[in-house]
Amino acid sequence: MNRRFEIFTTLIALGITGTALADPPKPTTTGPKFGKPSWLQALTPPKPAPSPPPPQRDPGAEAQAERAAAEAILYRRMRVIDCLREIALATNDEATLRTIEKLEQEAFELYNKSTAHLPVSRVTPSEDRLDRSMQTIHSTSDVADRLSPAANTTGRNATASRSRGGRQ
Repeated sequence: MNRRFEIFTTLIALGITGTALADPPKPTTTGPKFGKPSWLQALTPPKPAPSPPPPQRDPGAEAQAERAAAEAILYRRMRVIDCLREIALATNDEATLRTIEKLEQEAFELYNKSTAHLPVSRVTPSEDRLDRSMQTIHSTSDVADRLSPAANTTGRNATASRSRGGRQ
């Protein structure tokens, strides 16, 4: 009988250690709930999931799309104005031609107003600024003066050009 008791206790001991050596229990995802009783938690709605971040804006692409839409409107208006101009030229109507020229100017002014706030149009220099930066030349003599090389009177190249018989 002792022998049976020893076998029985050995089997029980092995069974206990076998369960102790098995995988540990997985932790619960909810964890212990402290604070509110479980019946009160069932009455309150769950917290909403955080909203995803807003998509990144591309101001350059937005400006380009807005400019393309304004250009499409301008081209549509110009096609209509061209058709009206052909009719006015066919009928030799000077008053209608003047009206068509005013319409063309208004269409271009509307385009400028609709695209003036876009970032690309701020980079485009005005005509006055271009004239000043390029120092616009109005006469052919000014052009000729700018094309002739300037005489070097000082510096390293001045003595070399004098010794070769260059201009002084």
